[in-house]
Amino acid sequence: MNRQKLVDLNEVDRIVNDPKFLAVADQIAERSITLARDEQKLLPLPSHLGKIFNLTFTDEEDAAITKTFVEELRLKGRQVESYTLSARAGEAEINRVLAKLDSAKFDAVIYSVAVRARSGKGSVALPPTGKRLASELVKRQLPLLVISFGNPYMLLAMPEVPAYLLAYSPFPVSQRAAAKALLGEIEISGRLPVGLPGLYPRGHGLKIEKQTNK
Repeated sequence: MNRQKLVDLNEVDRIVNDPKFLAVADQIAERSITLARDEQKLLPLPSHLGKIFNLTFTDEEDAAITKTFVEELRLKGRQVESYTLSARAGEAEINRVLAKLDSAKFDAVIYSVAVRARSGKGSVALPPTGKRLASELVKRQLPLLVISFGNPYMLLAMPEVPAYLLAYSPFPVSQRAAAKALLGEIEISGRLPVGLPGLYPRGHGLKIEKQTNK
């Protein structure tokens, strides 16, 4: 690597780790959080809420892809039991996680979907395992919230879910923003950048005020 490239990389590192840059990134992520649906009036999650079950589904290789989100909730004192399943999860693994869900009473269930729409990926659809998990959660009639940490169109694959929040990416900055939104630490006021055919038009979004008594 020549000296010019080394200088350029050092400059990039300096910029992305600058507190001012990080603060702006947090603000952008927080303002983008969009609540398309909340039929059970789950948000914001009450401070007295007990146990939360988070089930992450991803088509990525990273089994800890929503670690930042879960850790953020735990840092704020929430009891979170969390599991991750990939698109390659077998029947035994799926049944094991669902049995965990059925074995205890949870006050809220979060289905975190980390499926990104990327050029050359071949598909932006929710893989069969992801659809099956959504169906299993819905039929249990749980206090359920789906969060899309990526592809905004995921609701089209599971239109029956009662609540749908969009964070748009699995990056830590978006995960922190999603956790803050759930806890009422920020206002939710984002709008859909695209239409969800047959469900919601572009520009749709529910507004939830920041909880001033937190």
